[in-house]
Amino acid sequence: MKLGIPQALSYYWYYPMWKAFLENLGFEIITSGPTNRKLVNEGCKAAVDETCLPVKTFIGHSLQLLEKADALFIPSLKSCEEKRYFCPKIIALPETTACNVKIPIYSFVINNYSSLKNSEMSYKEFAKRFGISNSRASAAFCKALKFQSIYEHFLREGYTPSQALKLLKLEEEHDFLDDKNKKLHYKIAVLGSPYLVYDSFLNLNIKKKLELLDAEMITADILTEKDISTHTSFLGKDLFWTYPRRLIAGASYFIKHNIDGIILLSSFGCGSDAIMEPFITGLCENHVPYMVLTIDEHTGEAGFITRLEAFLEMIKHKKRSYNYESCISLHG
Repeated sequence: MKLGIPQALSYYWYYPMWKAFLENLGFEIITSGPTNRKLVNEGCKAAVDETCLPVKTFIGHSLQLLEKADALFIPSLKSCEEKRYFCPKIIALPETTACNVKIPIYSFVINNYSSLKNSEMSYKEFAKRFGISNSRASAAFCKALKFQSIYEHFLREGYTPSQALKLLKLEEEHDFLDDKNKKLHYKIAVLGSPYLVYDSFLNLNIKKKLELLDAEMITADILTEKDISTHTSFLGKDLFWTYPRRLIAGASYFIKHNIDGIILLSSFGCGSDAIMEPFITGLCENHVPYMVLTIDEHTGEAGFITRLEAFLEMIKHKKRSYNYESCISLHG
């Protein structure tokens, strides 16, 4: 049986684990491929207007798999760690997709809110539906965990997901591994959910555009769990959303680690982004040049490039200023 995995949203977190697990159970895995304009347009037409661009894009990716796969594999990611949740759009993704894409969807709930052991049980229950023994499912789960662990290690080392997948020999991707070793003059932290930061179509290829401006893109995926805990301790209250917590920690971490500027990539209409943005703005204020880029299906490339160029010019001006007393605001 061919199972399709849309190359959007949860793909950027768990694709290595899901591919390894399912292939060890005997499924053939195919993906929808990189995002493109036609795919986004189809997703926008199918989805309701109120959904954010990442969800519309996910539906577009799902539609791409209609003629290629027998079914889609879309788990409901409720919680990947104790006492924290993913956002509602990730939790409800199987149901949202089923309303717009007429193809069988295989799903199960990943909920580690009360215990990390719940995850393995969910995977085993899924395998049981297909008559697969508990021992075989357990072995497949252990192998999948190893792939996921190596994948996350590569991300902490600074590789992009596509580079990490190429190193794992899970996918033939287009990024070149030597991109990581380019020596560029400026370091810019780009904060945002992985499905924005690493989807080069949705973010208008921000990584390449920064490189052309002599700037290296760094993401919050280089942080360890210890880093995240340390750099969110100032909040006084634990955040119950997994990835916004990581991004706030990223802002706090990069301010203290010799970064030249911080860009927040935000999706228009995203509730968690709206709550998180004031925290990051407050952290960056008077400490580091900072800019918010809000993305939706109408975002134009010309204005995007202009803002990036202006941001880098502001950083260069700041560096040229001997006493850093400039009338130019540090916020874009």
